[in-house]
Amino acid sequence: RWSGYNIELMDELASILGFTWELIDIAYDSKKACSGGLQSKTNPEVLRNIVAKPEFKITIDLGLGESEHHIYASDLSPEYVDFNRSEYAYWTQAKKDGLV
Repeated sequence: RWSGYNIELMDELASILGFTWELIDIAYDSKKACSGGLQSKTNPEVLRNIVAKPEFKITIDLGLGESEHHIYASDLSPEYVDFNRSEYAYWTQAKKDGLV
């Protein structure tokens, strides 16, 4: 389930890219979640409704100038992983049995 952020990952990203938390703004579908490195004043329920959608846009301003990059992600919930594990096991066994 989407939790909004992973602080360890964000700390590592900050050290690699050389930015400081005080410059970061983060928005979900144009609604500020973080402003100047701190939680924004956007109602948390508004943000929860956005991240509950199947698709939403995350904008991260690192305060390092103009740039744009697109990242596509997918559902890696335990249910999704279990489903794919069972599909993989099925097709692996089918190949061993000469069915495909």
